[in-house]
Amino acid sequence: MEDYHKCLKTGLGVERRRYQSRDRLEPVIGVICIQAVRLLQLRDVARRSPSTPAKGFVPQEWLATLQRIRKRPATIGTVRDFLRAVAGLGGFLGRKCDGEPGWLTIWRGLETLLIALRGYRQQKQCG
Repeated sequence: MEDYHKCLKTGLGVERRRYQSRDRLEPVIGVICIQAVRLLQLRDVARRSPSTPAKGFVPQEWLATLQRIRKRPATIGTVRDFLRAVAGLGGFLGRKCDGEPGWLTIWRGLETLLIALRGYRQQKQCG
């Protein structure tokens, strides 16, 4: 439960979203909560079973988009590889001494991935 709260507060920035009305805040929090649970699942699988194949656990569209936008293309075979690659989009360097990525870099990377995904979907619709 503490990790879920930390994911919401630190990584996803629930408190930074300063909406003026409840009608605007509730849907945003609903979506953010779903994303927080998904990130927790990914992180837990990456830590407990680092060799779990990403193809069965991560949406194929996310994997394909991530492969396209990475600066250093490499095969993403496991959930751990995927999570570290997403965190790389958020500023995680992935050096040997860095340890595992934190919520802030994971969330920043996921935002970048989701924006790129929207762009690729738009491109497919237009042409």
